[in-house]
Amino acid sequence: MASETAIYQKVILSDQAPTDESLSGHREIQVVVRSPSKVTERKLIDVASSLTRPARVNQGWTTLHVIVEPLGTSELPPLGEPTHTEGELVAWIIQ
Repeated sequence: MASETAIYQKVILSDQAPTDESLSGHREIQVVVRSPSKVTERKLIDVASSLTRPARVNQGWTTLHVIVEPLGTSELPPLGEPTHTEGELVAWIIQ
């Protein structure tokens, strides 16, 4: 359930240069991070990068492009159980 007082950010990580020629376009993982107050973009990227590192290594990613976007509670996808909790930060891998 979404918290009306929390701050939600979406961190989009993508590999735009896959080594496997059969993959068209690029690969992408999206992480939603909830925090009780504003968190630096660097911290959000560190959390999302660490959380997705095993999947990215397993898929053979060669590049890492990151975009951080704010999310309003009305924009949140269904979240379910958190994938990761680090202090007051809670994260979900959504894609």
